[in-house]
Amino acid sequence: MGGKSQKSCKTASEITAAIKQLLSFGWTTIRIYDTVDCNAINVTMNTIAGTSAKVVIGVNNLQTLNADTTSMVSQVKGRWSQVAYITVIDGSSTNTKQIKQGISYVRTQVPKGTLLTTVGEFSQYSSTSGLCNVGQDFIAASVEPWNYNIAVAQAGTFVRQAQQSVASICRTRSVSIIGSFLYYPFN
Repeated sequence: MGGKSQKSCKTASEITAAIKQLLSFGWTTIRIYDTVDCNAINVTMNTIAGTSAKVVIGVNNLQTLNADTTSMVSQVKGRWSQVAYITVIDGSSTNTKQIKQGISYVRTQVPKGTLLTTVGEFSQYSSTSGLCNVGQDFIAASVEPWNYNIAVAQAGTFVRQAQQSVASICRTRSVSIIGSFLYYPFN
């Protein structure tokens, strides 16, 4: 997803209420998939101000990468300490050259030390091992057991096996597993 959503946005107060509810459940990291939809970065960062929570921001559309990055920087408004990291071109491409260029571009637009990664579905790493080396600061994979009809009781084992598989492919000891954020700022 990228660019302006075709859906109507929730109000800032609706987004704030949803973020506050997530915080009340103990969530400390809020993942925002898109930089331009509904002013979600700014509203989320305003909501988490004064807490230990951080945001993960996605800049995910190759076609609108420059504009989306500009929107992200504008909405962050210097509050980089509230950003856990930025994901660039999440699983929307297996063209490693494009992903590498995207990460390189975003890196020039954010403060030094801001962590960047790309998040591919874990199975993408076995078919596109180049994803291990696209200029990211750490390896991250999306593992969503429900997409594979894995029962809840086996989900932990499934996620751990996927993590180990990506670590082996990328020849690293550490792979961050990125879960889905199932709240969207639009109706």
